[in-house]
Amino acid sequence: MSSKYKIFNTSEELVLSFNKLVEFYDYNGTEGAYSFVFCGVDIKYLDLCKNESYSLQCEDFEGRLDFDFIINKFSACENNFFLNLNISSGMYEVGALSILEFQNEDEKRIWLDMKGSLKRKYISACYIKNGFPREIKNEKIIIEGKYIQDYYSFYCELGYALFGNYGYIGNNLNAVCDLLNDLVEENKNIIWSDSELSFKSIDNSLPEGYYQSSSEYILSLLEDYFNIELK
Repeated sequence: MSSKYKIFNTSEELVLSFNKLVEFYDYNGTEGAYSFVFCGVDIKYLDLCKNESYSLQCEDFEGRLDFDFIINKFSACENNFFLNLNISSGMYEVGALSILEFQNEDEKRIWLDMKGSLKRKYISACYIKNGFPREIKNEKIIIEGKYIQDYYSFYCELGYALFGNYGYIGNNLNAVCDLLNDLVEENKNIIWSDSELSFKSIDNSLPEGYYQSSSEYILSLLEDYFNIELK
């Protein structure tokens, strides 16, 4: 049976394969370092080294879960390989895989239970699951401002309004612009309900240095692609 996950070194040689990837919460709080378990590893053939670079490839999601990493430390127990590592490239954010593992079929706005920047994990899960959108699926587009509680929830709600469950529209205005350039041929109508409330939520939670991503900039960008009715 072919393994679901494969690890390659910088020479693109296969050094390890396994069947399940498990994300762990890192209680050390070390910035950029994350803990995982590779399950179903043949420990006899381990050939990985600390401080070396590797690439993870997954047979699912058309490569969208793939990422490069550097190993900080590791240990093995039976057929499980425990690692602490730094992710150096890829659009995967740790936590996205767990969302897809446990809430893949949910139709509700699951990001409402996530605080602040943790919504980036949901946005990453949207990308891994569905990739870049090819068309706007919803005929009637309604942005529900009452569900926009902060800056990142705007991107969650916009993706949901345009494409439905796990709809991906990026996590910054540059990504939104790039995607809409490819998607919108003529202006569509959008209703943005509870707009004033959502504008305040966005502006009161802007990440540091994101002053050009305020609600004013967001509205100006969207008006290039849509006829917006604010309510």
